[in-house]
Amino acid sequence: MPFSGASIHVYLVLNVLFGTLGHACVEPFPKSWARWILVRHIGTSTFHAKHHLQPRTNYGLYTVIWDRLFGTLHPQYDAAISGQD
Repeated sequence: MPFSGASIHVYLVLNVLFGTLGHACVEPFPKSWARWILVRHIGTSTFHAKHHLQPRTNYGLYTVIWDRLFGTLHPQYDAAISGQD
């Protein structure tokens, strides 16, 4: 499957950006975005930080879908992204 150089660069830039923000504990999404269904399924910085606090939770890289399906999502994650924690 052919890929354009631009698409690879966009992916790499986003990957480094999200990785850097995730390890710096900077949440790029406002809490008000948590009501959007798409944002609730993205592996946010809060999601990653909870993984470091509880290493047996939040294994997903880009999404929380697999963690929801397999029961490894941190129990307070949804409350944390909506500002209720």
